[in-house]
Amino acid sequence: MSSRQCRKLMEPAYIGQVRTRNRIIKNGTGLFYDTKADRGHMNDTNIACYEALSKGGVGLLVAATAPLIDADVP
Repeated sequence: MSSRQCRKLMEPAYIGQVRTRNRIIKNGTGLFYDTKADRGHMNDTNIACYEALSKGGVGLLVAATAPLIDADVP
């Protein structure tokens, strides 16, 4: 990737009327830090990871988590 392309990556972008500070996006895939005990809710490790991504300069964060359910639970 050339330095010119990298500069473009750091420019603000728009998604509709929403302005992002740059073009770096963390998509909505899970982080796999959740446990069955969390019942699909954010835990301190998830929150710390998203905070680090934000402080590190990611322009748009899409959080994702899903419940982990035992197979024998109706």
